[in-house]
Amino acid sequence: MSNLSLFDPAGDPEPELDSVAARVGTQLRRDLITLAHRNNVDLSTVIRIALRDAVDTNLGQRARLINTLGPHSGLTNRPTQAQAEAQRDTGIASADHNADPAWKDEALAAIRTMALTHDDFTIDEVWTATHLRRPHEARAMGAVVQRARRAGLIAATDRTRPSNSSNRSPMIVWRSLLRP
Repeated sequence: MSNLSLFDPAGDPEPELDSVAARVGTQLRRDLITLAHRNNVDLSTVIRIALRDAVDTNLGQRARLINTLGPHSGLTNRPTQAQAEAQRDTGIASADHNADPAWKDEALAAIRTMALTHDDFTIDEVWTATHLRRPHEARAMGAVVQRARRAGLIAATDRTRPSNSSNRSPMIVWRSLLRP
């Protein structure tokens, strides 16, 4: 074997192999050692490959179970629509609560300015065109946008534009309700 760094002078594997072996069994331990010797590779490489393959197999089995049992089987970590909306609302409320009240007033004024001067716009464009200063938590803008929507300044459209601030991900285009 080209690299015996995982073996002590007595020929016993290091404790990391022992912990793996304790979980997977003596026969697999022998097989891993044999495979490493036959292929003249580090035992750690063989262990990594075996563990990766085991994880891949486990993930494949889990995906098949989810497909068979359905998304409400309890095997998926994805929230329901109601849970996702509740998490969104909680996040917006938390960011709003922690934002500087003076900044929130400035941000609402910036959205009002955009609504008076543009037929439609994204929030990226509000940041750029109005030179609105960034708050400690930029997500606080979500609460201000919702406040502007509830106040009748803007309405969401079914269109999006790529966002420069979010790696070109789609950003909602807002329509002004203040322009004729």
